Amino acid sequence: MLLTFVRDLTGKAPFTLAFEDLTAELIVAFLEHAESERGNSVRTRNARLAAIHSFFQYAAFEHPEHAAQIQRVLAIPHKRGDRALVTFLLPSELDAILNAPDEGS
Repeated sequence: MLLTFVRDLTGKAPFTLAFEDLTAELIVAFLEHAESERGNSVRTRNARLAAIHSFFQYAAFEHPEHAAQIQRVLAIPHKRGDRALVTFLLPSELDAILNAPDEGS
């Protein structure tokens, strides 16, 4: 998806891209596009970012000459999403469950 996004944005085919083309700004634009245009959730966005981070961590060892660019991409933070509210049973609800007959025996 990232390469398709880059192709649509820049007009460059994936096989013509140089490492320098994958800037932090471009990655952020891709993540925003995934959320706003494609309707991805924050979790999906973060999963995509984790994959991109993983690739750039590998690239840090293979292409140290691009260390500054890699560092900027790795500095892109994950987004915090809404978490489901954890609710607890009231004592009366817990008693009702514990006092219910066991229908399995």
